[in-house]
Amino acid sequence: MPQPLVSILMVVNETVVCFESEYNLGKETGKDLLQYCRLAVERYFFSKLYDKIFAMYAIRNETDDRLFLERGRLIKKISPLRALEYLGVGQKFMIR
Repeated sequence: MPQPLVSILMVVNETVVCFESEYNLGKETGKDLLQYCRLAVERYFFSKLYDKIFAMYAIRNETDDRLFLERGRLIKKISPLRALEYLGVGQKFMIR
């Protein structure tokens, strides 16, 4: 996992622990809500940071994405049977 994500998860864990220690002092009112604590904290943090995290992964996987798009364009240009052969589908699975 990339270092920025590890740091984010550490902050999320610390926040969840703080919420649980604050609201888990034997109170019955908070126990029902504590099961949603981690989900809510993660959703908040990652909704604020989604654009930056997505950009980080987009840059990291740029060559794979370019190769995927190039192969997709190539497959769309050829006939369906040739596309199946190109993808390595066996003869017994091809309908002729």
